[in-house]
Amino acid sequence: MAKKVITTIRYLSPSTRDVLRCGMGTQPAGSCQENFLTMEYAMLYMVQGRATYVDEHHDAIPIKAGDVWQRLPNVVHSVFCHEVCTWHHVAVPAAVIPLLEVAGIDTIKPIVFHIGHHPQIIRRYELVRRRLHDGPQSQLPYSMMAMQQLMIDMHQLAKSAGKDAEDHWLDRARQLLGQNLNQRMDTQNVAQQLGMTYASFRKNFTQATGTSPGQYRIRLRLQQAQEQLAGSHLSIADIAQNLGYPDVYSFNTQFARHIGLPPGQYRKQWQWENKA
Repeated sequence: MAKKVITTIRYLSPSTRDVLRCGMGTQPAGSCQENFLTMEYAMLYMVQGRATYVDEHHDAIPIKAGDVWQRLPNVVHSVFCHEVCTWHHVAVPAAVIPLLEVAGIDTIKPIVFHIGHHPQIIRRYELVRRRLHDGPQSQLPYSMMAMQQLMIDMHQLAKSAGKDAEDHWLDRARQLLGQNLNQRMDTQNVAQQLGMTYASFRKNFTQATGTSPGQYRIRLRLQQAQEQLAGSHLSIADIAQNLGYPDVYSFNTQFARHIGLPPGQYRKQWQWENKA
């Protein structure tokens, strides 16, 4: 596939070299934008393909569809396309960076971040490009404001995507820890399924829930024990067996330690409190 670029460039005034740029480009597989240098601050949204970003401060940062990467002013960098790559780009004068930072945007770190697939972002790129292309010179300040807002919104999407990812791993961890409560589970295997070291998993899970993974499983198991004691006529020995305890004594000891009452007394109290 041949290289394809559609870009609108507008100078803010005849007396300045400050420009606004917006457009889209397609690069063939195996191509490279090597030692690229810009005077503007740019954000590029990858919608297709895989590439790698490299500069003097960063070695081989992967870029995939759904990622945004930043081009910082006066930073020489290269982008290597491993597949056919399509991206949308928007660029504003470097003087805009302090305004973005006031809005809470960190334009330094990270260079590449993920926002996922957002058709509305693609449409906004196109609307900004058309406005930049068709609008009179007097409308360029408003075009620049729209470009700045697009940049801010992409950074905010990245923060949301990060929070969603955090919620996803925690939900997945809870789901895995809640399986097969009547069997012994090696929580290190849960960490491996989540792509974490056990130390990192235990620390993050404990910070998020207030309890360790092992204690979380015990709590779930005891919740089931409470439900069976209150809602069934099963013997305490049967409940202990159902929940995987090696014997009634182990069940009684753990239940009393965490609930404050032995199972038999808990059942009697529940029946007394809920009698007709």
